[in-house]
Amino acid sequence: MGVDFGRIFYRSINDSIYALDLQNRNIQSIGIPITNNNLLNTFDICKRKDGPYVCGVNEKVYQLNSNFRVINEIRSIHGKVLVKSDLIKQVAVDRYNNIYIGTLKEGLIKVITSNSAIKFYANDQVTSNFSKCVAVDKKRNRILVGTWGNGLQIYDTTTTLVQKITDFEGSQSTPVIIQIVDIKNDQYLLYSQEGNPVYLLTFNDKNEAVVKLTNFKTQKYNFNSHELIINNQESIVSLGGNLLKIKKNPKFEVTTIPINKLVFCTAYINGKLVEGSDNKISINDYQTGKTLESYELPLGLIRTLLKKSDELLLLGTDKGLYEFDINSKKYRKVHLEDMVIYGLIYDDQKTLWVSTNNGLYAIDQNNTIKWLSKVDGLQDLDFNTNCIAKAEDGELFFGGLNGTNSFMPQSLNNNTANEVFIDMVCGKENCYDRKINEGEVLNFPSDDRSLKMKIGVTGFYLPSYYNKQFLIENITSSWVDLGKSLEFVQYLPRGKYKLYYHASKVFEPKAKPSHYITIIIKTPFYLTSWAFWAEGILLSIGVIILFNQYKNFQFEKSRSAWLAKEALLKERNRMAKELHDFIGAHLSIISRNIFWLLENKNKLPVKSFDQKLDQIGALATQTNADLRDTIWASKKESLTSDELIDRIKTYSFAIFKDNFVVRINNLLVQPEILSANEALSLLRITQEAIINAVKYARIEEIVITISKNEISDFLLEITDNGIGFDLNNSNNGNGLTNMKERAQEINFTCSIRSEQGKGCTILLVKNG
Repeated sequence: MGVDFGRIFYRSINDSIYALDLQNRNIQSIGIPITNNNLLNTFDICKRKDGPYVCGVNEKVYQLNSNFRVINEIRSIHGKVLVKSDLIKQVAVDRYNNIYIGTLKEGLIKVITSNSAIKFYANDQVTSNFSKCVAVDKKRNRILVGTWGNGLQIYDTTTTLVQKITDFEGSQSTPVIIQIVDIKNDQYLLYSQEGNPVYLLTFNDKNEAVVKLTNFKTQKYNFNSHELIINNQESIVSLGGNLLKIKKNPKFEVTTIPINKLVFCTAYINGKLVEGSDNKISINDYQTGKTLESYELPLGLIRTLLKKSDELLLLGTDKGLYEFDINSKKYRKVHLEDMVIYGLIYDDQKTLWVSTNNGLYAIDQNNTIKWLSKVDGLQDLDFNTNCIAKAEDGELFFGGLNGTNSFMPQSLNNNTANEVFIDMVCGKENCYDRKINEGEVLNFPSDDRSLKMKIGVTGFYLPSYYNKQFLIENITSSWVDLGKSLEFVQYLPRGKYKLYYHASKVFEPKAKPSHYITIIIKTPFYLTSWAFWAEGILLSIGVIILFNQYKNFQFEKSRSAWLAKEALLKERNRMAKELHDFIGAHLSIISRNIFWLLENKNKLPVKSFDQKLDQIGALATQTNADLRDTIWASKKESLTSDELIDRIKTYSFAIFKDNFVVRINNLLVQPEILSANEALSLLRITQEAIINAVKYARIEEIVITISKNEISDFLLEITDNGIGFDLNNSNNGNGLTNMKERAQEINFTCSIRSEQGKGCTILLVKNG
């Protein structure tokens, strides 16, 4: 017996479970199947936060609606039972609707139900649940699922497998059921893979499915199918090399239209039939199937079509979701770029649901995107082409690699996190290392403009599961997608800024900015209004002085031209010196080692000989890379900062692949012009910094920021999140000294900042 919300729940002697309403004295039977063993029967009931009841009976747990009717049996993510060979003593839920099951012998079982509204249809053999098609018959409480290699599986709406048909007349092996066509009057046609018969499915008086052979037979290319419902009396089935026009009322008829080409999907628009196939859209006459127009589209396989309006078609392709204009014959990208789109369907609220190779996506009329994954209870992230259905009551069904899911769209949890906040904003001097209240104002000194920030998230999932994004007023024109990362570094000029932040399960480029904090980078005195008055007076004095020095200007102008030529000659000489001293020295070492090996090849052991060859090869490879860098820098008299960035990216990828992240922030509005010597030296310093960080700092990420300010036209900052080191330690090696010497040679200032456990920052500033 149990008491909950003004009701008493009890079991009678005949093993039925009842709910007694204490207020109006009504007694209601709860339809839950239990055994007849009175001594072993147990049950307990509790109410979830969002309304439905949870009831544990013997070894099973059920979810009930407000009328105490069974919604479904609650199972694990792969459809396995929760309690194997024990009885349930008690059930309870927490504030997140997670279910706790107390058993007599198996201990406490926790069921995480982030989206408990999602049902899962599969048998215990996970590998046999590859769903190819699904049909819904709620009048008979039956869900029909055609599978690959496991015949036809029939479930009730509680996700219980009630019947499995694997033996089919006329087929030596279990056929692959690729399409289930409802021909009304409780009858279905089962189309199977290439060369197999077509079967008729009916139900007997015991509500059992009965499969009979028909005189139809499937044709070539028959491994995928799609049914297009024209109206209540007619549908089109694309079946390999044929189109089947099926009339259901008043008399059942099937007309075969041979098209001798592979068609994956069809749509009916403006009285015409549109076909989707590999890289092609065809517009056909609806009555004859004759092709009227055909268009090549570079989108890979077009797997599914859906009418959006009388002029627009949605295309689900191997390269994402697109729109196709029937009139202009033009297409445009909509969403989900580079994903494989398997199925498209609208729910009753006109939200578009998309099955992909990365879970399910819902796109509402405001272009807000909701994402469901395995964490929410999906069978897998990968679904199957056109394995999709909608029940009359609005419930959606999606089949995939490991089974089938269904849900009522309006019952799903929303996309956003419970709470999102800024957890840290730190510069060189000031650091707010705490939870920052919304609307709070943070102040930083004028030279503290490269800020490290962290977004905090709370919700049902772990913080790393949510997608984070930020927007800075007057700095970023749109939301910046951080993905699953919590931290980011942003350079801000002096001024006042609003930093907006947001988190949800998927990036939302059109999210409404709401949560924000204010960041102020203070302006130094010499840029204030008082300073401008003083500067005006000094400027007047300067004009007088400049007038007196005008005669010297012409001399200085000619002298500058001469100095520019001298500087160019100096740079070329330096390039030549680099080739001679650096590359030439390496080649000389390689040459001597090769001659030495040839002279001593009969004296050395094989292992020593091979080791020496490996050393020579490694030195040759490095010399080749250094030579390419030198040639790259010497091809032009000057290079841009964009070319330097490209060279750094190429180096990082070639050397380290995906072992860690090198992220580059280019904050320059216009590229900076660098001399060839400057570009090469900056590249060498950056390479040295990356190598040192990887060798000694145990880093996960390096951030390279290129910017400018009113003091210098070019700044290059290299920051890592490694273990750092003590700058006062004299044993830090020659690497840092070499960096500073290289910087000094090109008139740059190199400053290095690091502490134990706080990473390292190297700042290169171009002097005036």
